[in-house]
Amino acid sequence: MKLSPKKHYAGFTLLELIIAISIFSILGLGSYRLLKNETLTQQHLLNQSNEHQQWLKGVQKLQQDLIQATHRSIRNSSNTLELPFIGDSEKITFTRNGWINPLNHQRSNLQRITYEWVEPDGNNRQLVRDYWLVLDPSYESTKKRQVLIENVEAYALRYLDHEGDWHKTWPTSTGDDLKPGRPDPAPLPIAVEFRLYNQHLGEIVQLVPLGNKIYREDSKR
Repeated sequence: MKLSPKKHYAGFTLLELIIAISIFSILGLGSYRLLKNETLTQQHLLNQSNEHQQWLKGVQKLQQDLIQATHRSIRNSSNTLELPFIGDSEKITFTRNGWINPLNHQRSNLQRITYEWVEPDGNNRQLVRDYWLVLDPSYESTKKRQVLIENVEAYALRYLDHEGDWHKTWPTSTGDDLKPGRPDPAPLPIAVEFRLYNQHLGEIVQLVPLGNKIYREDSKR
């Protein structure tokens, strides 16, 4: 009886399988690293975009408020007269006009505002906007706070007077504007310049002319 020849089946040897697995592992690891780097890059760009948008909105809000600055002193919670505009290198407080009232609440169209740089956690410096729902706040009045800009690494404020001179504080230490009891309104600066710095966005410098609007007694309180 004649025996049939043995059949030979093509396949991978153990060595070939090990080499193939190694190659696929290297390719997979490289693809993962590329995908991870791309994801991190996209997240970084998104964070920068969000930060940029936040800064633009914060700067725009500060500009809008300053342009509406008006000659209106207030009585604070201690029943002490405060001048219409008070500022230094870190804090600025003033009265603004044109407070929009879409719900027609019984309140003034004037608003008392404070802008201040704070460090809530001792590291991240923020620009915050404080305001009150009433123009002359009492002890019972609740202060509202908005965080406008985060990660402010450096800043500076200065004020331009009617003579064309710049000051780091307002009112200036020399002048009749230190007399809040006088009958005529205390003067406002002609303009305010503020500088904000962040290592990602660089430095933003804005010069904002003030409206110097005169308060009208027929404004609703």
